[in-house]
Amino acid sequence: MQHISNQWGPIIEYWAIDQWSTVPRWNHYRQLEEFLLGDKNIHWQPQTTLEHCRSLATLAMVVIDRLRAKGFKVNGELILRAIHLHDNGERTTKVGDVAYSLKTANDDQLELQGFLRELGDFARPWLLDPYLLQFVCDEAWKQFAPQIQTVLRRLSKEAKQEGIIFKFLERVDYCLYAFHHWRSTGQPQILTWVLRNQVSKIDQLVSQLPALEEILWTPEVRRDCLAWLEEQADLPSESNVYHRLTTTMNAELVN
Repeated sequence: MQHISNQWGPIIEYWAIDQWSTVPRWNHYRQLEEFLLGDKNIHWQPQTTLEHCRSLATLAMVVIDRLRAKGFKVNGELILRAIHLHDNGERTTKVGDVAYSLKTANDDQLELQGFLRELGDFARPWLLDPYLLQFVCDEAWKQFAPQIQTVLRRLSKEAKQEGIIFKFLERVDYCLYAFHHWRSTGQPQILTWVLRNQVSKIDQLVSQLPALEEILWTPEVRRDCLAWLEEQADLPSESNVYHRLTTTMNAELVN
């Protein structure tokens, strides 16, 4: 079995995607919601990284097909590969999924290092580009190693449109999860915090590829989001609740 171990070993981690189901998402928001409500037994809509990637891929297929129907030439394979791989580095860190509002460039760096460590030379030519697509629209990638920056410069020229589509899909997917959570639980906190984080970011992406407005981020949907935020204007900010939570936890540790 030595040849199988040597030749198949580098790809096993990517074949065994069920391991992603062990990476839970949204725990940060669950803690905030429980703290704000003073109840650790509230109904919760869980999600793992595996479920996130699957739902994101479903959304992507719809959007890609609609863009193509409008005459856009879209590298759908690159986008779907990126969706499949983009959170793979989370399995390699001790932290796991990091909430959008807390994620730093250092977290991206750690996940990239873990991804590259597992990737090996065998799969790098096919999997590195899709993994890095998630950073094409960000300035943060300038902190990466020179050889990674070289790949990203090329991608920013060859696949800038696909990078915009990927980021748009990911941010809309956050909103869809939050909407689904609200519909399932009746709790408005997570939906409000997510929309506060994402609406302006989605607007920026749509301004770069206006066809996305007609396909998914319609004026009606956007108005509903803004109306919701206005209705929930008195809800404490995510950062405020997080500060209060961490202060309380630190005080408990001291005592």
